[in-house]
Amino acid sequence: MKANRGANDDNKPSEATDDNARSPDADEAPNTPVPQGDNSHQATASSPSVGGTETSAPGGRSRPNEPELQERVARQRPWWKWSTALGLGLAAATVVIALVSLLNDLREKVPNSAPTIAPSSGALPSGPILRASSSGATTNQTLLRLDAPKGVQENDVLIAQVHGRGRQPIKPPEGWRRIDRIESSGDNMESFWKVATGREPPSYDFDTQHLNGKGGGIIAWQGVDPVDPIDDTSLQSGVGTTQVVVPGVTTSAPGSPLILMLGVIGETSVTKPSDMDERWIEVSPPGEFRSTTACSTRVQIAASESGEKLAEVGGAEGFGGWVAQLIALRPVTTTG
Repeated sequence: MKANRGANDDNKPSEATDDNARSPDADEAPNTPVPQGDNSHQATASSPSVGGTETSAPGGRSRPNEPELQERVARQRPWWKWSTALGLGLAAATVVIALVSLLNDLREKVPNSAPTIAPSSGALPSGPILRASSSGATTNQTLLRLDAPKGVQENDVLIAQVHGRGRQPIKPPEGWRRIDRIESSGDNMESFWKVATGREPPSYDFDTQHLNGKGGGIIAWQGVDPVDPIDDTSLQSGVGTTQVVVPGVTTSAPGSPLILMLGVIGETSVTKPSDMDERWIEVSPPGEFRSTTACSTRVQIAASESGEKLAEVGGAEGFGGWVAQLIALRPVTTTG
């Protein structure tokens, strides 16, 4: 036992030597609190790292010194500013979009207070417009002279009606084209059309040498298709009845003008259809034979079937009876 204790005693001087080699401060360092921010004490309590930029804190942790920490914060601050600005910008844009959407909703819900222009006599403001009309009658067996409607302009479409007693076709002036012809028991009526040029004559002479007691008229329309103006037509005649029933026509476009032409052998009265406007009633001067010629118009708003047109005459002389024609004009095609 003593030998063993002696061996242990021999080791003690060596331990004392090691203890003497340690610094007293190093033994106390782990139990001594280190004030925050005291760089001099940290340097004493731990050994500096390479470059002197970091120190060892109690517990063996490494952290940057004060200058480096300030530099890192300074480097991170611009990114924080940009992030904040971006967030504010997105928020503002969201508010603007919401306001615009709200204004659009309000605009759709609030009715337009601007006045609406109603078409006059059923005519569309942007559709065909009746420019003017003229009419006349004569007993001359050679010609029927009709004045040009006032204010006619280039590209206006002119529609002519010529009526009288006879069976031979009527010869129109140069530049006029026939629309249709109806003849019943010597009661003869024809219709023609032309497009006005920049130089129209003051009047037109229709060759009616085979007709007696004749009359007619010309009506000018603005806004009608100058290439193909006739959309549809219908014809009807009657003898021994005062009721005039004309089959309807079908229009292919909104705002189509309708023209009803009526011719009666003899001097008589004419009552137009209730939904049309009277343009003329011409009675030929006294002679061997007399006739009555009438015309009415309207503008059909919708593209559809017009329905029958009902008129009335005061009475037909002898066996002549009456003849009628309904014409639908085609509005000019617009693009845009």
